[in-house]
Amino acid sequence: MPASFSLWSDWGGENAAFPSRELLDGLVARGVRPVLFWQPTHPDVTLEPDRYAYDRIVAGDWDDYLVAWAGDAASWGGRIVVRWAHEMNAPWFPWAMGKVGNTAE
Repeated sequence: MPASFSLWSDWGGENAAFPSRELLDGLVARGVRPVLFWQPTHPDVTLEPDRYAYDRIVAGDWDDYLVAWAGDAASWGGRIVVRWAHEMNAPWFPWAMGKVGNTAE
């Protein structure tokens, strides 16, 4: 049995919502830790890349989504590892530093 199971969630994709309770409960029942790669992008990374820029996130453009997602996570109540915008130093990802105006600041 694996120790963890990776899930992928693109903010602009069909899988943008917090994962289903059934899936997460099924993993936990088997002793598997869910690991969610939570990516500020659309599955088609060429579609509106500026929409997911860090300055727009900081400005509050995504607050409704973030609050709803966090509420669903809290409602589920289990433990999940969230890898937000993983590998920010990798220039091939649309959320990387230097892309769509993203900076470390």
